[in-house]
Amino acid sequence: MPAKPKPAKVVVHIFRHGERPTGSILSGGLTEKGKRQGVSLGFNLADELSRGKRKKIVKFYTSDVQRNIDFANIIWSSLHSQVKSRKLNVEGLETRVREKFKYGKIFDQKKFDRLYRKMPLDEFNKLWIRGKTDPKVVEQPADVLARIRKITEEFAARVSKRYRGQPVEVHIVIVTHGDLMGMLRQQITRRQSMLGKQKVGFGERIKLVLKGRKGTYETRGFKRRFVAKRR
Repeated sequence: MPAKPKPAKVVVHIFRHGERPTGSILSGGLTEKGKRQGVSLGFNLADELSRGKRKKIVKFYTSDVQRNIDFANIIWSSLHSQVKSRKLNVEGLETRVREKFKYGKIFDQKKFDRLYRKMPLDEFNKLWIRGKTDPKVVEQPADVLARIRKITEEFAARVSKRYRGQPVEVHIVIVTHGDLMGMLRQQITRRQSMLGKQKVGFGERIKLVLKGRKGTYETRGFKRRFVAKRR
């Protein structure tokens, strides 16, 4: 009886965007330092992709906030230049804007419009991320994160299954926001994060490594195992 093909290794790199101007939570772009952070991450990714003999397939996903798109493209350009100059066995480099930036589900549109619609976006963001909005009106941050985390884990598991038996390693790069990453780290480490002492730095990464449905989260030297649940 032939051996069952093994699932492919999938590595998900979740990055916070690079440095933004002080005070601009959603409206600002990247500072020069933020752009340099993207270039550096591209070089670092190239080093990781150069390890081992398996062919690497890389895909980029980003939110529709402009500085995230810019940051993803900077990482992509830096990585792409290294792939060409070092002749790395990498294919599939592309960037897709997939995640629409929103605060979760709105349960009561009329109440939401009355309470929050006229509020500046940055002000609403501060209110929402601190859990100060009405949970009967809009989905709360922890619930949004749980949903996104489940989708990410299941997506990685499906990719692992799709490439099973093939001599490849799939890397998925996601550029997102510090708020969600802070809450994700808090869930992984079970320690106070975004609202405490572990705030996620610009350009910082949380890594998810998965084969089949079994995986590991890695952040600042901390590791936690998980099994991806089917949706």
